[in-house]
Amino acid sequence: MKDPKRKAIETCKSGLVCLVGMGLIYASLAYMGATSLGSVSRADNGGIIMSMVSEHYFGFIGKVLLAAIVTVACLKTAIGLITSCSQMFSEMFPKSMSYNKYAFLFTAISFIIANFGLNKIIQLSLPVLMFLYPLAIVLIILSLLAPIINKERHIYRSTILLTIIAATFDFCNALPATLKDSRIIKGIIDFAHKFLPGFDNGFGWIIPALVGFIIGIIIWRIQANADSYNI
Repeated sequence: MKDPKRKAIETCKSGLVCLVGMGLIYASLAYMGATSLGSVSRADNGGIIMSMVSEHYFGFIGKVLLAAIVTVACLKTAIGLITSCSQMFSEMFPKSMSYNKYAFLFTAISFIIANFGLNKIIQLSLPVLMFLYPLAIVLIILSLLAPIINKERHIYRSTILLTIIAATFDFCNALPATLKDSRIIKGIIDFAHKFLPGFDNGFGWIIPALVGFIIGIIIWRIQANADSYNI
């Protein structure tokens, strides 16, 4: 398939199917978690709750079925991440290691981290995810606006720069309690609470991103007018 328009249409179709399917799955998981308190006891994380609910309704077979579903669902993601990271690093640093060695290295690191336990993995990954999610969302929105903004570098730079600054506050807010209690981190978080609207709900990056977008447009227009004047 070489037609860009056909690619976009097929991508939208597959994305819609994925959106509906994943929406139903996560809505079902949320419903299961909300209605399971009367059947099972409280737990430290959702994985344990899913295991207890499966065992409550289906016994040992339920736990086996859940393990099989999670294995199949997560295995494809793990394979995709390992292969894509290995390919990227082998292309960026071809002289250091081959693709196969990178794949083995990432697999070994992932295996070690997986044995930390779900609670520890969530604790360690949450700050990083809170920092990366705003950047990913902003980049996606800018990519969708590419036909309008012509992929103007000033817009990308100012928007991403202010988003990074705002996402840093989210990163600090998601740190473990032992680190959040330090004077510097507490000062950073208190500043964000006072001056970033929506920070309490994880949306403190939206206003800075919009400001950066507007600044980028202004710089773009000024430069365009200056270039046309010089001509």
